[in-house]
Amino acid sequence: MSHSVYGEDCQEILNIESNDYVQTLGRFTVVEYSHEEPPISLRVSINLTFISVLRAYRCSLEHKDKEKYILIVKVEQSDPTHQNFETKYEGTVVHNKVKRSWDNLAFLPYFGE
Repeated sequence: MSHSVYGEDCQEILNIESNDYVQTLGRFTVVEYSHEEPPISLRVSINLTFISVLRAYRCSLEHKDKEKYILIVKVEQSDPTHQNFETKYEGTVVHNKVKRSWDNLAFLPYFGE
């Protein structure tokens, strides 16, 4: 089924719990975000641990050699006070089929359902 996600033509990926590729993409976006150096004003010691992908979309791009995925991931987050809690983030990953690589485009807190 086709959906409009942020004005883009996207297909929801079904059966994501058993889809190893989608779960690996979810783990990738969390790990990549965790390794990025945030701006000084945002530097706090927050650790994220991937739990699972809750929802995933494959979006059409003009370049047929690339696919974009929007992933809603559940993570365990621990903050400087050592409080752990589960929360959701939205990651956007582009798969470049020619280069056989993934690029993490965005990783933001998710406030949807």
